[in-house]
Amino acid sequence: MNGQAALPFAPGSRTSAEAAMAIVSRVGGLRAKLLGWLIANGPATDRQMQDGLFMDGSTQRPRRIELERLGFIVAVDEVRQDNGRRATRWGVKG
Repeated sequence: MNGQAALPFAPGSRTSAEAAMAIVSRVGGLRAKLLGWLIANGPATDRQMQDGLFMDGSTQRPRRIELERLGFIVAVDEVRQDNGRRATRWGVKG
């Protein structure tokens, strides 16, 4: 998991590009933290990961997407949340 890989950002948004550049040095560690948490506690929804890691959704979701694109995690199933909406549970690819 190379933290120096290009990070996605909203095209045309200077603030989004600046945020991506600011976090690039930490992203490898954040991915590792998320993956480690999923290994120990998963499968889990985005909300469960955020709560378990005390990580903001705007930090957690992009790391989860990166881990999925890299092939480390996969969608396992869907569950109904307390608010009645469905959510995908993610788990480590086995």
